[in-house]
Amino acid sequence: MKVVLDTNVLVSAFLKPRSKPARILRLILQGNIDIVINEYILAEYYEVLIRPKFDLNSVNIETVLSFIRSTGIYAPALPESFQLPDESDTPFLEAALATYADILITGNIRHFPKAFCKNMPVMTPAEFLGNQIYDIKPLINNSGIGVGDYVYLSDNPLNTSSCTRHIPTLQSRGVTVYHSCP
Repeated sequence: MKVVLDTNVLVSAFLKPRSKPARILRLILQGNIDIVINEYILAEYYEVLIRPKFDLNSVNIETVLSFIRSTGIYAPALPESFQLPDESDTPFLEAALATYADILITGNIRHFPKAFCKNMPVMTPAEFLGNQIYDIKPLINNSGIGVGDYVYLSDNPLNTSSCTRHIPTLQSRGVTVYHSCP
């Protein structure tokens, strides 16, 4: 799964280590999620994280940003322009669209109105992680899900059938399933 993280999500991850943004960052650092970046995004991450008002550990910042720089998927520039309420958010949308990212994750949904996002899914960290899915049997019955598709189910209270039967069935159909089952 490829995601673009708005800077506010990364800042929240550093400030609140037990938060949903921090959980998303851990999934990136563990290699469960791929992060999409470009030079503008990396520069903004650094510029914002080192602000004195946050009082963040510079070694931690450098370690995380070095990892992101070395493992992130670099987004090419797009020839078209985008109009968002906050012009500084444009590189995030551009990176998501250029790489066909699965989701753009932000704490400021209003900065990414659907009408301007060209069908790019935009979610808050809570929306991204907060699904409360118990039973995934309907996914098994969906013949449109198959090879090359991704299903993100981590941090959901999946029932035993979902973990022991349904996830393996989806995987046997070539679906990549992210989950927290034992």
